[in-house]
Amino acid sequence: MSSSDPFLIWLLALPLIISAGFVGWAIYDRTLEARLKREGIPAQGEIVSVGKDSHAGNTNFYVLYQYQTDSQAPDPIIDRQAISRAHHAQLQPGQQVAVSYLRGNPIRSRLAGLDRDEVTQQMALRRAGIIFVIWIVLLVVALLQR
Repeated sequence: MSSSDPFLIWLLALPLIISAGFVGWAIYDRTLEARLKREGIPAQGEIVSVGKDSHAGNTNFYVLYQYQTDSQAPDPIIDRQAISRAHHAQLQPGQQVAVSYLRGNPIRSRLAGLDRDEVTQQMALRRAGIIFVIWIVLLVVALLQR
């Protein structure tokens, strides 16, 4: 064992930890989607805005929407959700959309019905895959160095 072994261990472990985090994100989102399908309270929502974030050549599209949980609530809940490029092109501010939220935690919501979009899960799994490929490359390089 040389003094570089802890560095090598961290170099190989870190991409796996990050990849596992992205897989966890995808699992959480899938679980939330399933729970909303099972227990979600349907609501009529309205698109507040659509937009995109660009960073390092990667563009992510999103929508801001608002909805009321009941007629007694003074202010609507506003939420943001990642959406696909195609869905982004179809949505306009002021447009009505279907929303589903959790009764005990109404800020946990997603677009529902025909407005549903699962791009968050796909995005997380894509990132996990990229990081995993980086890990394999690092592992091969480390094994060739021995």
